[in-house]
Amino acid sequence: MFHLDFYMRHRYFFIYIFDEDMEWKNLKFKINWRGVRYEFNITKNTITLKPLVTIRQPLSVEIYGKEYLLCPNQVLKVTY
Repeated sequence: MFHLDFYMRHRYFFIYIFDEDMEWKNLKFKINWRGVRYEFNITKNTITLKPLVTIRQPLSVEIYGKEYLLCPNQVLKVTY
C-alpha cells in the first residue's frame, strides 16, 4: 500500500493508493484551499505542488512528517 499524508494549515489530506497489483504512472488533481487553487502531481517517487495563481505568503506543507514551504512564484517538488 502506498500512503501519502498532506498537512496544510490545520487540515489533513490523505491519499491511499494500493500499489501491489496496480500499474499507475501518476495521480494528478486540483484543490481549492482558502480561495487559491493548487495542482498536485504525484508519481511513485515525486510529489509536485504548484499554485495555479500567485500566492502572497509561503504555505507550510507536511509530507511524510517533514515540513516544506511552498514560496510565492515557486513550485514545490519533493522526491522520496
